Amino acid sequence: MRIREFSITRYGPVLHDKNIKLKGFNLIFGKNEEGKTLTIDALLKMLLKKRTLRDFKDIDRVDEKPEGYVIIEHKNRVFKLPEKGHLDKITGIGADECRNIFVIRNSDLSIAKEALFYSNILDRLTGLKTEQIKRIKDNLLEIGRITETGRFRDTQKEHNLKTRIEKAKNILQGIKNLKNIIKEQNLDEIETKLIKTKNYIVNIEKRINDLEIARKRELYEKGENALSALLNAKNRLNDMYDFTREEYDKWRELNRDIETLKKEKNDLFEKLSDYKKHQKELTEELRRKQRDFNILERRKHELDGKIRAQLINYQEARKDLIEKEQEHAFISFSFIASVILLGISLTGLIIRKYPLFLYAFIAFFVLAFILGILKHQTIHKKARLWKMFEEINQELSKFDMSGDNLREISLNIQQFDDEYEKAKEELDNLKREKEQTDSKIREIQEEKLPKVQSGIESLKAQIETLKTKSKVHTAKEYEERLKDREGLEITIREQENILRNLFGDKKSNSLWEEEIRSLEEYKDISKGTTFSEKVYAQLKDEEEKMNEDLITLEDKLSSLKSKLKDIEGRANEVLKYEGEVLYCDFLVDLDMVEKKLQDFINKNEKTRKNVIKVIEIFDELEKEEKEKISTLFSEDSNVSRYFHQITGVYDKVIFDETEETIKVEHIQHGLLDAKKLSAGAYDELYFSIRLALGEKLLKGEKGFFILDDPFIKADPERLETQINMLKDIAKSGWQVIYFSAKGEVKDLLNEDIKKGKINYIKIKSPSY
Repeated sequence: MRIREFSITRYGPVLHDKNIKLKGFNLIFGKNEEGKTLTIDALLKMLLKKRTLRDFKDIDRVDEKPEGYVIIEHKNRVFKLPEKGHLDKITGIGADECRNIFVIRNSDLSIAKEALFYSNILDRLTGLKTEQIKRIKDNLLEIGRITETGRFRDTQKEHNLKTRIEKAKNILQGIKNLKNIIKEQNLDEIETKLIKTKNYIVNIEKRINDLEIARKRELYEKGENALSALLNAKNRLNDMYDFTREEYDKWRELNRDIETLKKEKNDLFEKLSDYKKHQKELTEELRRKQRDFNILERRKHELDGKIRAQLINYQEARKDLIEKEQEHAFISFSFIASVILLGISLTGLIIRKYPLFLYAFIAFFVLAFILGILKHQTIHKKARLWKMFEEINQELSKFDMSGDNLREISLNIQQFDDEYEKAKEELDNLKREKEQTDSKIREIQEEKLPKVQSGIESLKAQIETLKTKSKVHTAKEYEERLKDREGLEITIREQENILRNLFGDKKSNSLWEEEIRSLEEYKDISKGTTFSEKVYAQLKDEEEKMNEDLITLEDKLSSLKSKLKDIEGRANEVLKYEGEVLYCDFLVDLDMVEKKLQDFINKNEKTRKNVIKVIEIFDELEKEEKEKISTLFSEDSNVSRYFHQITGVYDKVIFDETEETIKVEHIQHGLLDAKKLSAGAYDELYFSIRLALGEKLLKGEKGFFILDDPFIKADPERLETQINMLKDIAKSGWQVIYFSAKGEVKDLLNEDIKKGKINYIKIKSPSY
C-alpha cells in the first residue's frame, strides 16, 4: 500500500501547481504556516470518508472539499482517489487505523481510545500466517546482516561485514600493543604535552580571532555610529544652510540699532516732554515777565516822554545855577558887603553929613540895589529850580522814584533804568529761550522723531527680510538654529575625522559606507569581547612561542605519527561504510579510534544478538502457529524491538490489560508506566507501536507513514537515531512521507537527498 502520486489544486490557501510524485522515503519540506498540516488534511479528506474523520482533531479548519486526487498502489493495482472510492474500500484500512497507525498529524503520536483500538486490531490479526513470520525473520536477518546460522554476512552487499569486523578486532589488538609501547617509552607525556600545546594554541588562536573579530566589530560599530551621525548631521544641515554668522551678527546689530534708536526715541520723547514742560513754564514766565515789563515800559514811556525831559531841564538849570554859584556867592557877598557898607555909610551920613558918606551911601545903595536885584534873580532861579525839582519829584513819586535830592532821584531813576533793562534783558532772554525751546520741540517733532522712527522702520524691515528668509521669528531662535548648524558642522568635522582615523581619507561618504558594510558581518559577533592592542600583541607573541614548542614536540613524535596514520587508514577502511571519517593525528585520537572501532563491533554484535533473540521469538511463534495472539505486546512484539532499537535501554513493551496502560521494561529500572517516560521516549514508544501495528495490520505488505514532524521533542542525537530508523524502515520497503519544518531534519537527510536516495519536495507557500 503506497501513495504513488497526489495533486491538490485547491484547498483553502494551499495550492500545489504541479503533481507530486512520491517514492520510498519522501521529505516534504516547508516552513511553519506554509501549509504542511493543511496538505495532510487534504490528503486525508481525499483518502477517507468524511464521516470517518471525526477522530482527527481540527480536520475541518478549512471548511471545504479539496480539489485534486491521490493515486494509491495496492497489491499491484492502481487506484485514483476519491474518484474510485476510499482507502477503507480498497485496502480495508479505515480512519481509525490511519489516525492511530499510519498518519501522525500535528506531531501527535498518541493513540486514541487505546484499549478499544488494540482490541479491534487483535480481532483483525487472528489470521497470522507462517509466511508472514518467515518474511519477518528474513527482514530481521537483513536488519542484523547475519546468516541463518547467526554469523555475520561477508557479502559485497554487506560490504564484507564479517571481514571488516575481524579487521576491526585486529586493529584494536594493534592499538593495544601500540599503547603498551607508548607507556613504556613515556610517549604519552609528550603526546599529552603536544595535545595541551595544540589546544593552548587553538585557544590562543580563538582568542586572537575573537580579538580580531572584536576589533572589526568595534571598527564597524564606531564607523557605523560615526557615519550615521555624519549622514544625520548632513541631512539636518541641508535645512540650515541659510543660517550664517554674518546674518546673525547683522540681526543682532539691527536689534542693537533698533534698541539704540528706541532709546534715542524715548530720550527724545523725554526731552520733548521736558521741553514742552519747560515751554509751558517759559510761556507762563514770559507772560508774567511781559506783564511786569509792560508796566515798566509804560513807566519808562511816561518817564521818557515827560519826566526825563523835565529832569534834563532841571539838570541843565541846576548845572547853570551851579556853574554860576561863585558868581552868585560873590553877588551875595558883595550884596552883604554893600549893605554893610551902605549901613556904615548911612550911619556915617547920619552922624556926619559928610558928602563922602552921601556919595558912599548912594554908591553903596545903587550897588546894593543892583546886587539885590542880582541876588533876587538868583533866589528866583533857585526857587524855580526847586519848584521844578518838586514837580519832577511829584511825578516820580507815582513810580516810587522820588527823592530828597537829585542824587536820590538820579539813583532811583538809574535803578529803574537798570530794573527796566534787566527786565527787558530777562524778557528778551526768555523770548530767545522760548524760541529756542520751540525750535527744539519742532526739531524733535518734525525732524528727529520722524527720522528715528523711519530708522526703526527701516531696521525692522531688514529684520522682517531676515525672518522671511530664515523662517524664524527672533534673533534668539536664529542664534539657536545657528548654534545647531555650527554644532552640526562641528559634528560633521568630528565624525569625518573619526572616519578618516578608522578608514583613511576617502573622497566620499559612499566609500566609507562600503568599508563599513564590508565589516557588517561582524556586528553581532564577540559582543562580550573588547579589543585590546596590548592583549592582542601579547597573544601573538605567545602564539609564536607555542608554535615553536609545537614544532619541537612534533619532531619528537614524527615516527609515532606514521603508526597513527597507519591505524587511521586501516580504521577508515573498516568504517568507511558507516558514514564517518576518522582522524588519528595524536595519541588522544587513538582512544577515539579505538572507541569507534569497538562501537562498530559492539553495535553489530548487539544488533546480531537482538535479531537472533527476536528470531528465536518468532521461532516460538512458528511452533505455536495455532496459538492466537493473546496480546499485541508480548515479548515477540516488534514494538519492543523497535523501541529497544531506538532507545537501547528498554527491553520490551507490554500492555497491562487490567490497568489498560502501556508499560515498558528498562534494563536497570524494571517496569515503568509509559506516562512516566520523557517526551522524546514517549514519542519513540508510540512510533514503535505504530510501526509494529502497521506491519501486523498489513500482514506483511509494506504501507505508508504520513508523518508531520513526529519527533519534534527529540534532541539532536536522538533525532538522528530516529531519522536513521526511518531510513531503515524505508529501506525495508515502507513508504515514508515525512512533512517537516525543521532545518535539522533536512540537514540530516541532505546527503541522501543529494544522492537521490530520498525524494525532496519543497512546499509552495499558501496563497492568501
